[in-house]
Amino acid sequence: MNVLKQSFKVLLEIQIVSALIWGAVIIGCSYVSSETDISSIATILIAGAGFHVLLMAFNTEKNAKSKKLRKEAY
Repeated sequence: MNVLKQSFKVLLEIQIVSALIWGAVIIGCSYVSSETDISSIATILIAGAGFHVLLMAFNTEKNAKSKKLRKEAY
């Protein structure tokens, strides 16, 4: 169980999750590009950007809470 917790913690790091999001976007766009439908590619890119913005907002909120807790500890 401890290994699972550590693995999950590593996956929550923003760089890894960001790379996974954009990797999925690239694969999705390459899959759709064979049909040459520009609106589908745009939808995939907008969805990927939306997930990335949510990830950044979550990470910023998490960092703010941890900084506040550190200040209160001292």
